[in-house]
Amino acid sequence: MIEINRALRSGQIAQPSRAGSICRRHLLNRLAAFCVLPYFDVGVKLEADGQGGIQEACGAVHYVRPDGATLQDRKVYTLGQLKAAGLRRTDPKAYREQVKAGYIRGVAEDRPAVISIKMQMASTAVNEFLARLHPYHYDDNADSAVIRTSFIQGVQYREAESVASGTFSMHVGKADVRFFLSMPESEPEDTE
Repeated sequence: MIEINRALRSGQIAQPSRAGSICRRHLLNRLAAFCVLPYFDVGVKLEADGQGGIQEACGAVHYVRPDGATLQDRKVYTLGQLKAAGLRRTDPKAYREQVKAGYIRGVAEDRPAVISIKMQMASTAVNEFLARLHPYHYDDNADSAVIRTSFIQGVQYREAESVASGTFSMHVGKADVRFFLSMPESEPEDTE
């Protein structure tokens, strides 16, 4: 836990923008596996129609188990998006050159946020947490690993746990390791 606390205090986890969001979500998924902590991931997507209206407004709540399907397995982001987001965060100039050359697709910039949509999805996450403490669904909680809400259509969809790729399976329960979450790039550079 010492390495985890050091990384949290040093600000290694905090990055702005959609690129940062992908990196943070991946890092949190990795942290959950290492420390055997299930968690709820809440995402909201809002897209303007360019004419003052909303084209798309949706959200998803993912119950992520340390030994289960990752957010990447669930297609929340791709490996290419994760690599592009990491490059954008660590080397913005190289990122722009890679996008310009066509080697990577640009990561979408921040989209407008609407508090009522975010609060609705947060409320869904709290209800799913309570359902795991005191089961109240007619169906098994495993059938509600993902809750998707389309605010445009006014519907909610539930998805069962998908097959895990095993991306983090070798790391489940490792917790405090020499490199924070087995990521050498997270080690502070020597100042000698």
